[in-house]
Amino acid sequence: MIKDYLPHLTFFAVFFTAAVPVLYYLSRKNPDPRFRPSFGEMSLLTLFAVFICGGMALGIGSLFKPENDGSSLKKKSSEGPGRAAAGPEENSGRRSSQDRGNRRQTDRN
Repeated sequence: MIKDYLPHLTFFAVFFTAAVPVLYYLSRKNPDPRFRPSFGEMSLLTLFAVFICGGMALGIGSLFKPENDGSSLKKKSSEGPGRAAAGPEENSGRRSSQDRGNRRQTDRN
């Protein structure tokens, strides 16, 4: 089970490791002491950083699943934006003369 989430955990660890120095700078190394956040504010910033890093890790880690190996790109599509499942005679986009005869001038399409 943990094997399925290994890319997510790896990206989360990388992103959060990159966020830790930024959080440390904000809390300790800011040149003006008046702009150093309190413990509660740092807790909230850390929580925001965890959620942002988790969202990015979830998004990028999902690209590394085994079903996204690219084999589906080699298959020929049977349906799509330019093709209808019903058949070529209904895909022409034109109405038959029988349908046109029953329309009124105020009807749309």
